Amino acid sequence: MALRNCGAAREPDRAVAQYIDATQAEAIGAIDELSVKMRQREQKAQETFARTLGDISRRVLSIAVIFLGIIITAGVLIALSIRLPLQQIMAAMHAITTGNYDRQVQGTGARDEVGAMARAVEVFRENAIAKRETEDELRSSKEKAEGALFELNAAQQNLIDAERLAALGGLVAGVAHEVNNPIGISLTVASSFARRAEMFDAELRSDGQLRRSQLEDFVRTSRDASQQLVSNLHRAGELIQSFKQVAGSTARMRSAGNSA
Repeated sequence: MALRNCGAAREPDRAVAQYIDATQAEAIGAIDELSVKMRQREQKAQETFARTLGDISRRVLSIAVIFLGIIITAGVLIALSIRLPLQQIMAAMHAITTGNYDRQVQGTGARDEVGAMARAVEVFRENAIAKRETEDELRSSKEKAEGALFELNAAQQNLIDAERLAALGGLVAGVAHEVNNPIGISLTVASSFARRAEMFDAELRSDGQLRRSQLEDFVRTSRDASQQLVSNLHRAGELIQSFKQVAGSTARMRSAGNSA
């Protein structure tokens, strides 16, 4: 009876143990199935994350390339916007240094540093133009002053020449007057001697006889006439020589005045 009761008591324990084992097996199976599903989901999540990350990377790379292109384009535009005005400013400076002041400076209306440089170059060009105009005015004034000085010197020289000519005219008149006396006397003596010679020749031809007294008188008259002629002509020669010396001195003084 007791054994039957013990056997009856063990049967429920076995059933419970079997139920527990079955439940554990089911739980383990469920856990394994859940683990598989979790691994699958995790794998899918990793794949999805990898695809998303790849998409994000490609998009970021595309955006980076676009931004890089924009930055390069902007840099090129900025460089061109700076380089072109600088080249224009350099061309204007070169034109100014070569004396071409008619070339306008570009970019003076800009409000940046390049515009400030252009305005500074424009001021330099205007100063150069003003300097050139001042130099032209000074050159013109100098030429006018030199012309006036030349005319003044010419007028002064003409006045001096007129005074010298007037003095020379007075000298010539005086010399002519002084020379006229000995030449006139010489002409008178020569004329008188010529008449005396004609008379002597007539007397000689008339009777063919010549007295000693007539010959001595003719010789004395000839000697006196020759002495007077020599004396007066010598006086006239001295006066003419003095006139030539004065005229030579005047010519030398005039040449020295012209060379000065």
